[in-house]
Amino acid sequence: MCFINLCHGQKGNGNNEIIKSIGTEILNGKDVSTINEKYLYQLIDSILAKDSIERVWYFKIFQKIRKSVSGDITQSIGFAEKEYIARFSNEAFNMPTTDLLSYARDIGEVFRTEEENPTQSAKEYILKIQESLTQLNYQKFDIFSKNLFDSLNEKTK
Repeated sequence: MCFINLCHGQKGNGNNEIIKSIGTEILNGKDVSTINEKYLYQLIDSILAKDSIERVWYFKIFQKIRKSVSGDITQSIGFAEKEYIARFSNEAFNMPTTDLLSYARDIGEVFRTEEENPTQSAKEYILKIQESLTQLNYQKFDIFSKNLFDSLNEKTK
């Protein structure tokens, strides 16, 4: 179950039940550091599931993983956050502002480290999100985009 190739070749190989079981264990308090990374990548990637009910469930797991990991896997988290907000903008902008601002910082880091022209790429990304938002989410959008650019500019100084 890979939606943006973060699973490092672990595509749809019958692991759905294993992934769901591990996700349940994480929700029940299992230490994320004890879980094989190949499963963590699949769980991270699962926030991009097309089914909204499934996505909400995986998002809870994603949040726990996000708060528990460090190192190389954090880059995959940033990519997943970037794609999640682009694909499911209105859903994403319903999360608490503090989480949204943290995502903006992570996404700014992705742009800064992975894009040839980070500022231009970030502007295009922000415009894409803005086009899909409902009016209700504009205030959070303004805060998110400001924080993303602040993060991007802070790191490039």
